Amino acid sequence: MILITGGTSYNVSDFLKNTNEEICIVLNKTKPQIIRENIVYFKHIKEFKKSKERKKVNIIINFASSYNSSNSFFSLFNSSFYFLYRLIKIINNKNLKIIINIGSYFQDLDSKNYTNYVLVKNFTSYFYIKIQKKVKYINLKLGDTFGENDNRNKIFKYLKDNQKNNEIVFSGNELDIFYPLSVTDITKCINYIIRNTNLFISSNISNVRLYGEPLSLLSLAEQYEKDLNLKFIKKFKSSKVRRPPAKDNNTDFAFIVNKETFKLIKYI
Repeated sequence: MILITGGTSYNVSDFLKNTNEEICIVLNKTKPQIIRENIVYFKHIKEFKKSKERKKVNIIINFASSYNSSNSFFSLFNSSFYFLYRLIKIINNKNLKIIINIGSYFQDLDSKNYTNYVLVKNFTSYFYIKIQKKVKYINLKLGDTFGENDNRNKIFKYLKDNQKNNEIVFSGNELDIFYPLSVTDITKCINYIIRNTNLFISSNISNVRLYGEPLSLLSLAEQYEKDLNLKFIKKFKSSKVRRPPAKDNNTDFAFIVNKETFKLIKYI
């Protein structure tokens, strides 16, 4: 059985809709949105603690705390690290094989090193890789995710909301780098890790990267024009590149995604 935190987040939605795995989700303040026979929801952590499901969990996927620059350090720490820590203590199960912690490519950007999100995610990884060590831990860093009915305040929604305009003004620089990644590719990646759990457990792999092919903001806008047969003037407010290419210095295993394929590109 797979325990998922952040089980109502957009990034996990496609996986929940399509997986046949047994799933349990401990809710925080949100309500269940995907109702299926293979998914069990718990209203709070105390309810999960009393359940029989807690003894069945052998995989944890931590989707808690999507990136939000307005969230405080303590809010992110409680939802991402401490909540996960409490659940592991409650499970206390020798059958627990692997923890997959969902992170971001921001962890590979020097400019984001001291943001609340990156500090919490990096601390979580350090704790489970260097200190806890009892259970295999994977830090899965995602690119810029998107998908159908995605209403999050991101570049893809901005393009969609402005697609009828003759001119679109972007707050960033035309050379800012994006790594477009569909939520269906997150599902493929998670399924790959689940199917190959023993490979990961027996290896030194801890940091895994799941990115789309890098595109500049200008190229992304041009691709959007082409795909939807649109034509609009593109203007960019920032004279400074705020999203440089991500570094490769902290990745053990990586996937790259494009329109034609989903494939492994690196295994160290």
